[in-house]
Amino acid sequence: MNTTSPVGPGPETLPPAIPAPWLGLPLSRGWRDDTLRTATRLQRAHGDVVLGRILFRDFVWLFDPGLARQVLLGKEDDYYKDPRQLSVFQDIQGRNVLTVDGTDWARQRRILTPAFSARRMAGYLPLMEAAARTVFRDVLPERAGTGVEVDAEAFCSRLTMDVITRALFSEAISPNASARVSQALTVVSRQGQRELFWPWTPPDWFPYPGRGSKLAAARLLNEWVADRIDARQAVRPDGAEDGDILDAMLAAREDGAAAGQAGLSRGEVHDNCMAIFLAGHETSAKALAWWMGLMARHPAAVEAVRRELDALSEEAFGDGVMLERALSEAPWLTASVKEAMRLYPPIIATFLRRARRDLKLGEYQIRQGTSLSVMVVTLQRDARWFPEPEAFRPERFLPGAPEIPRGAYMPFGAGGHVCIGQHFATVELALLAALLLRRFDLTPLSGDPLPEPRVDIVLRPERPLRVRVTART
Repeated sequence: MNTTSPVGPGPETLPPAIPAPWLGLPLSRGWRDDTLRTATRLQRAHGDVVLGRILFRDFVWLFDPGLARQVLLGKEDDYYKDPRQLSVFQDIQGRNVLTVDGTDWARQRRILTPAFSARRMAGYLPLMEAAARTVFRDVLPERAGTGVEVDAEAFCSRLTMDVITRALFSEAISPNASARVSQALTVVSRQGQRELFWPWTPPDWFPYPGRGSKLAAARLLNEWVADRIDARQAVRPDGAEDGDILDAMLAAREDGAAAGQAGLSRGEVHDNCMAIFLAGHETSAKALAWWMGLMARHPAAVEAVRRELDALSEEAFGDGVMLERALSEAPWLTASVKEAMRLYPPIIATFLRRARRDLKLGEYQIRQGTSLSVMVVTLQRDARWFPEPEAFRPERFLPGAPEIPRGAYMPFGAGGHVCIGQHFATVELALLAALLLRRFDLTPLSGDPLPEPRVDIVLRPERPLRVRVTART
């Protein structure tokens, strides 16, 4: 039952408030410098709904799955995306389906959705497999029994970057270009994480910490994307029915739309390519890297997945439709990826939502203008929903396992703003994981624990996550 409703007459019951002296700046610094521990500390000390005030603004942090869903599934006239957060992302990506809200978001979402349909996914799978073959050949050993130590984050970054480049633009990315683009992505991610905690971002002409490197990195990324769109429009200006994601965006038309609104403008195509490239690459890379680190430390889970993979026919790996169906019917493979994303969700919290007016959420009153944050990573590591929450147990997601409360697991968000590339990312991660385990053994370096996670927009390892990859006999 949705208990979000306008506040009527009666006494006001606000969520438990935490002390926030010095205009809440120490609290803000805690979120910035140690997000994960701050979230855990606040929940343990104050419960599932916590109110804090930072620089004259009210924030509510939600750690309850039911209330979280009520906010994310709330009506557009109840909540809207936080403008400050949107401005930070727009500064890098422009105005795309991730960084706009309201009618503009709804229109872009409707036009883009067909590009991620099940029919088109079958065409993207061969592109994903080609990317894997190329990167495996360049980085991993081929002779049975030989091994190499890899930084899982760097390896997965190159792998998923090649995947998204092929799916988006039908071209491979060279190792040199991959390294330059990856470095630029790291720069804008770290700077974006800093700016999320500033009250405002100064204009580009004003000197501020990180300005030069951010502008240079953003320019490189924007020019790289623009060059590929220009080249495509020169030979195929209106897209193609059975091409890549860029073709789908260029060809997309909305029936019954007003003049000039049926398709995406050149600027909207560019900005959505930026969103798909940046978000599609970074989140998948981090999810796959954590999966590699976890599976390297859990050989029983590897063997369970291999038994499923060994039962697949070679024909399945040559046909996109058959392969997608086969991957979806491999429960241990799917469960291992889901469990990795439970422990290490690439995005640890959803976009902030602001209350448009005074509302009631559960038993609490939420004042107009309050920003609400759904802490996905804390929900997914809560012992109430996941016994032994710090343990890697893929069997939580196998058929017949105890039911997980709705809202306790949502690495892609929920509601109308759920990640538009959720199906793409799910199939991509399953395919890349399957290809890795079919050909290679994964083992940790002796005495090397998993790194602590850190937040730079995405959840990445604080230090190199080293894995030994050995070609199977």
